[in-house]
Amino acid sequence: MLVIISDLHLTDGSTCETINAGAFRQFIHILSSQAESACWRKKPGHNEGVFETLERIDLILLGDILDVIRSSHWLQTRQRPWDSSDSLVDDVTSITRRILAHNSEAFACFRDLNGYLPIIASHTHEAHNIPLHIHYLVGNHDWFYHLQGPGWDALRGEVIQAMALDNVATEIFPHTLDENTRIAGICHEHRAHVQHGDIFDAVNYQKDKGRDAASLGDAIVIEILNGFPERVRRELDLADDNPLYLAFKEADNIRPLLSLPNYFAMATSHFGNLSQRRKIQQLWTEASDPLLDLRFVRELDKPWQLDTVDALQAMFSLQRNLPMTVQGQLAKLIEKFTKPESYRREAAAEAEIKSGRADFVVYGHTHHAEMVPLAVREQSGLRQEQVYINTGTWRRVHEQTQTLMTGFPFVHFHVMTYAFFYKGDERFGRRHEMWQGSLG
Repeated sequence: MLVIISDLHLTDGSTCETINAGAFRQFIHILSSQAESACWRKKPGHNEGVFETLERIDLILLGDILDVIRSSHWLQTRQRPWDSSDSLVDDVTSITRRILAHNSEAFACFRDLNGYLPIIASHTHEAHNIPLHIHYLVGNHDWFYHLQGPGWDALRGEVIQAMALDNVATEIFPHTLDENTRIAGICHEHRAHVQHGDIFDAVNYQKDKGRDAASLGDAIVIEILNGFPERVRRELDLADDNPLYLAFKEADNIRPLLSLPNYFAMATSHFGNLSQRRKIQQLWTEASDPLLDLRFVRELDKPWQLDTVDALQAMFSLQRNLPMTVQGQLAKLIEKFTKPESYRREAAAEAEIKSGRADFVVYGHTHHAEMVPLAVREQSGLRQEQVYINTGTWRRVHEQTQTLMTGFPFVHFHVMTYAFFYKGDERFGRRHEMWQGSLG
């Protein structure tokens, strides 16, 4: 059985709230239940199936698991992820250790298993232990573990120990399957092609530099989503537990992000006074300055062609001339005519799908869980169904109410998505399964 989750975005606790250890305990419970179901095999002459313990379970963490970018550490040092410096490993090590410590209770759920997942057979109530192997692939918020060198090897060793991973410290955490034959073999057995999906996002991936380099998205998160709440706290002299500051810290959990100006405006109106609202409006008009002034961002701006930097400049230029409330109304209008980001076309274009070598394409990154039928192939009386699955996210989200706008009209909840893949006669011969849930 193969299990895939992605986009947990576990931070060091210095920015917005992340999902807690209870989610991991719930996951282990669900994983045990699914594994017991997968032990029931489809056999000729046995209508109710035959119980045979699974040989192994492989859990793939498909990128953006530890979120190194969303840390206030970057605002307290002159070093940035896009700086070419030998000291980068020191900053990332410091942040990683804080992430591991902040989420130690969650990771203990993996370590306490000691490499085996316990299940209880429903028909005999007997206990069984199935070998569990956990593999880490990187995305765009944890790409640092893809870097090579002794310092990065040492850091990977700490992550492996803390999370009970099967990865090897002296090998990069892979970004694509061709970088790790062991993980590629596991996916091939389940006829699945997997990757994080950031390569399809020009804001979060530089094609000419690959996954060993920072992206424009890193700068946006650090300078605006991390930076703006801290500037508000500093300029308004707010305490760390001030409700206005705590609301602003949740910026990166607002969905869709287009509604961020509306969120800031409503949070300011609900938690702030008139003078604070005026000051925050002024700060918001200047919010893009630290980003657009970066040499790194200027170098990404291609001369004589429209690119993502030009789009950002246009958006922030509009922002300077409109109050946050008006920006929020405009964002809601845009939202009506846009759909959640989907990589279904990219999935259909994968070589493994076109050749028939894979039945499944699995991405993360978009935070939009979905299952999309891609194609059906029939040959020699056999039917091959090909499906694209996005593993969504595990995180806290805030969404604006659709009708009454009294008080502070945002509802927060936690979302989780799991994808399961079976081979041979596991799970009565079923091939895949996906579960989504939310906790209010």
